[in-house]
Amino acid sequence: MSFVATTCRRVLPRHCCTSLAAAARRHASTAEAWGGSSDVHLDVRWPSLREKLRKCDTPSLCDADKSLTPLTELRPRYQFGRGIKLVGRARTVQTVVGRNGLPDFRNVVEALMSSSPGEVLVIDARGSRVAVAGELFTAEARRRQLAGIIIDGACRDTPTVCRLDFPFYSRSVSPMAGVCVTLDQSLLGVPVTVSGVTVANGDVLFGDQDGVVNLGQDMDNVELLARRAAEIRQHERLVLKEVLEHDRCLAEFMTILDSHNAAKKGGKEGAK
Repeated sequence: MSFVATTCRRVLPRHCCTSLAAAARRHASTAEAWGGSSDVHLDVRWPSLREKLRKCDTPSLCDADKSLTPLTELRPRYQFGRGIKLVGRARTVQTVVGRNGLPDFRNVVEALMSSSPGEVLVIDARGSRVAVAGELFTAEARRRQLAGIIIDGACRDTPTVCRLDFPFYSRSVSPMAGVCVTLDQSLLGVPVTVSGVTVANGDVLFGDQDGVVNLGQDMDNVELLARRAAEIRQHERLVLKEVLEHDRCLAEFMTILDSHNAAKKGGKEGAK
């Protein structure tokens, strides 16, 4: 029995424990071709590209491509200043509306138990202000070596979630949890909406303290963005050092705007 199923038996309703255990058994022996995720992870460039992205940040990526739409309503639920970044490919899931209008997170259990290392669990909870994940799901995601969790909705147990140093983003926080009853497999691996932005299963997601951006699935374009963003970031670091350590006026370096504009123009073309 999985860590979550064992632990939850003591603290969650029986129906939720049963769901966790059943999902864990279903996915313990095989990595199922679920929602097309087995196809989107086949690009052999992804591991090296992921390491390149880790050297970027969201401002430089947005400067490299002004067509990117940040998921602006999400808030990080981890400690700042620790260099935590979210870099991974999306495993999407949508919740259903349960009893009394509460979000039913049974689908989230299924998605979590079928997830693979390096994936980002993206939960479309339809903006609900009732939590669909907390410390237990975060602990299991960390154990599974997921790249992060994103919720278009609420989370809870934020003190523990924060201490786990795990890339976790949500719209809001609530102590109240939803229900765990109904499994609807048609809502696994489908395109979802997070903060008004469409996220498809397998999309490359990047997040840091400034927010989250969806880079899509075109590996050529993602590689181009990573290179341009790295160049922009390196340029800005050099300027920052000169201003802070050598008392030079920023106006001396206004050619940085030219490089930004060039990157933005190229980024728009590359994103099409």
